[in-house]
Amino acid sequence: MARAIADQGLELNTLNNTGTTRHTLSDNTRALEFYGQAQKLIESSSDRTRLALILNNIGKAQHARGNRHIALEYYRRALP
Repeated sequence: MARAIADQGLELNTLNNTGTTRHTLSDNTRALEFYGQAQKLIESSSDRTRLALILNNIGKAQHARGNRHIALEYYRRALP
């Protein structure tokens, strides 16, 4: 069980980091794909902090794509 949790954490970090790299390269469509995978993975847990991080990153990528209203919704969802 502990190994599965550790593997999930590693997968989550990898997806988030890949999304962040894509965002940095202005490839926000691909960034959103990686963030979306991370979001699905984290929503099955109770880790609210990591979920907020992913939602914030989705908001940043949406903002960069010019989708400010969508970005704002993700920023709101990231708040406690």
